[in-house]
Amino acid sequence: MDIEVRHKTIITNRLILRPFEKGDFNAVHEYASDEEVCRYLPWGPNSFNDTKQFIKRAIRTRKLGNGFIGDYAVVLKDTGKLIGACGLYLESDINKEYMIGYCLRKDQWGNGYAQELARALCYVAFTILNAHRVIAVCDAQNARSFNVMEKIGMKREGVFHKKRLIKGEWRDELLYAILKEDWQVNQLYHNKVN
Repeated sequence: MDIEVRHKTIITNRLILRPFEKGDFNAVHEYASDEEVCRYLPWGPNSFNDTKQFIKRAIRTRKLGNGFIGDYAVVLKDTGKLIGACGLYLESDINKEYMIGYCLRKDQWGNGYAQELARALCYVAFTILNAHRVIAVCDAQNARSFNVMEKIGMKREGVFHKKRLIKGEWRDELLYAILKEDWQVNQLYHNKVN
């Protein structure tokens, strides 16, 4: 997979990960208010105000940060359609640890977009931000999400029992991680296969 990084934007074979804009409200609210999309997430389904606040916060965070930390709008390269969000977050500066996350419209599930954007976020974390380790978490019942993590070479490091209160229920959370050296080996293998 080819990855190009331009000022605050990450471009892959099929996706553009860019900063959010005020005009993204309708596209974001469409997936963020969908109960099925939010089923395993600690937020949502969003009200209009929730979506408005998310976009404001995402824009502000990216302006104040280093340009790569924060939330990204996930846009299809060939159509310009916004299909979800993803993010890269600093967990520990001293330990050089970053976290990735992603959420896509349900009509875009199963196309490999989550895997593509997760690889791109890891690329930025390891090659630009010099991360030592990248982590991701998900609800233990969210097989789609942990399958993405496993496909990009992350390893399950733990299960946190009843860690998050989601939709009124205490839910187990899975922790996945990949170290820089493992990611580099994974990249070499992935590039040879493709």
